[in-house]
Amino acid sequence: MRTCEMLNLIIIFITFIITFATLITVHEGGHFFAARLCGVQVQSFSIGFGKTIWKYLDKKGTEYIIALIPFGGYVKMLDTRTDDVPVPMLHKTFNSKKIWQKATIFAAGPIANIIFAITVYCIVLFIGIPNFKPVIGDVLTKSLAAEAQIQPNMEVKYIDDVKISDWDEVTRTLLNKTGKKVIIKLSSLNDNNIQIRQINLKTLQFNPHVKYDPLLAIGIIPKHINIENIIVAVEPYTPASKAGLHIGDKIIAIDNKPVSNGQDYLNLLHSYPGRIFVLKVNRQGLILQLKFIPEIYQNKCLIGFSSKVAVLSNTYKIIKYHNPIKLIELSVKKIFQLIELTISALIKILTGQMKITYLSGPISIVENAANAAKHGLISYLMFLSLISINLAIMNMFPLPILDGGHLLFLFIEIIIGKPLSEEIYNISYHISSIVLLLLILLIFYNDLLHILK
Repeated sequence: MRTCEMLNLIIIFITFIITFATLITVHEGGHFFAARLCGVQVQSFSIGFGKTIWKYLDKKGTEYIIALIPFGGYVKMLDTRTDDVPVPMLHKTFNSKKIWQKATIFAAGPIANIIFAITVYCIVLFIGIPNFKPVIGDVLTKSLAAEAQIQPNMEVKYIDDVKISDWDEVTRTLLNKTGKKVIIKLSSLNDNNIQIRQINLKTLQFNPHVKYDPLLAIGIIPKHINIENIIVAVEPYTPASKAGLHIGDKIIAIDNKPVSNGQDYLNLLHSYPGRIFVLKVNRQGLILQLKFIPEIYQNKCLIGFSSKVAVLSNTYKIIKYHNPIKLIELSVKKIFQLIELTISALIKILTGQMKITYLSGPISIVENAANAAKHGLISYLMFLSLISINLAIMNMFPLPILDGGHLLFLFIEIIIGKPLSEEIYNISYHISSIVLLLLILLIFYNDLLHILK
């Protein structure tokens, strides 16, 4: 194995351990501290499942455990339903507590994840996030942006009512508005007069399993970047996959006409849907000729691949710094925007607007964590914050095996005036376990399918 491959595996392993251990510790730590505050005896606090690697017993009788399998953790509390509890300890059992105390303990895990995400984002904002002003460099022919008469050298100011200051905000807002019509307010670099354009994003397709760029999807090329003629993602069942294009291919000519960058062939391919092109491709030194036919999908030209993007100029580079007082406010606002975006994506999956194959799990998290770590501390911290939010939302699903399910049972208890029977609880627990297992299998299937593709 080459040194670079070994180094890459080491980076993946380290980021895997750090990411999962951190998120699990934060989540279970929320339950742990809430239980302690509510006067519940915590018997064990475990990071991971399975064989114990390390353990420590503190003076309060809590055993801290690090186990072999890092995909989860648990906090075990004293409970008369599962333990033989001596009379002097009855007041320290979980089931002896009031409903609001139980609800606090269950909700503390997801809340801890959200507080952690806000804290991490505060650190990111304090360090400063490098980005670029949203100045348009070029617009692809026959694209959504071209139809809306968006032109080069315009700067994006607003998307609907969202104020825009950098390209990350443009991308995030477009993803959040997928399936809707949006109003984009722009100004020319030469003057400050606002021009209004409308784009219909109903045809905007989002796939988190590929290196997808919604800017290129609507035909906008930022001023500071250059699109190289190297393929970095190929969508299945599209003209790109049908033509036999692979990730890493370098397109060197179309119909025997040399191309120097990706912008050349993107404009050409988008302009002539249905036409047969001959792509000359360099695949690791082997020159291939592939027939490529762009297709019409929802009245737009579909090609099905993404090209490598490189920073061409730092002219429009900006670094945002914020004073300490403003940090918390901005961090809270940003995290709740991400929560809204995540919930919106889940709703679109449940309603069929997005494919269920877009769900991803631990394998994709490890891959993305390693990629984020390679891009520096800021990228990794932002990724960690996002995954923490996803963990909080996932645990609030109303399945009895998750925190959200426990909270649902407590809510029902308030309504009917008494706890649900053990029989109902056990049946719902087993059903939810099966549902969760099927969901986990689906997520792992999606991850493996992504790797195979």
